[in-house]
Amino acid sequence: MLKELEQRNICFFHWKSNYHLECALTGVEDVDVLIAAADFSTFVQVLLEQNFKQANSVTNRMQPGVFHFLGNDSDTGTLINIHAYTRILTGDHFLKSWALPLESML
Repeated sequence: MLKELEQRNICFFHWKSNYHLECALTGVEDVDVLIAAADFSTFVQVLLEQNFKQANSVTNRMQPGVFHFLGNDSDTGTLINIHAYTRILTGDHFLKSWALPLESML
């Protein structure tokens, strides 16, 4: 999947919980990525081509600009949980009601 994203020149990066990046890459934790809004539809297309499915959060709480995808690493059988962000949200854990327009700087 990462190779395909790179080949299609999709602007994205892992941006949260970098301390736990190894855990994210091995499926122990979710992978948080920030995607350029202009590339988001292509990003989703790549995930769907890789048999990822869009999912809802456990609480079924929608946050603007945050999307959840689940996939399977066919080599290891590990579940991959991607949290795809198109904007930076912050605030209270349950609300995340402050949007910070910093995406282009990152």
